[in-house]
Amino acid sequence: MKNIIINFHTICCLLSQIREDLNLRAPRVMAVLHPLKLVINNYPEDMVEEIKAENNPKDPDAGRRKVPCSYDPETRSGRTASQRKKQ
Repeated sequence: MKNIIINFHTICCLLSQIREDLNLRAPRVMAVLHPLKLVINNYPEDMVEEIKAENNPKDPDAGRRKVPCSYDPETRSGRTASQRKKQ
């Protein structure tokens, strides 16, 4: 039984080190996993805005990227956990 605890602890430490390393090096991306349809009535159809997002909050040298935001009749947003439970 003692070997199992040691092995489990070793695996947890390894996973922690991997997460820590990736947190410093991995670029960030965005995705909507559970979309919710929205209707926006007061946003011009031909307007495009760009939002600046950090590539990696832990590494300022990684720079920033521009994320375009524009009107789309099928605009979708992420649902919260409580909204998913109601369905």
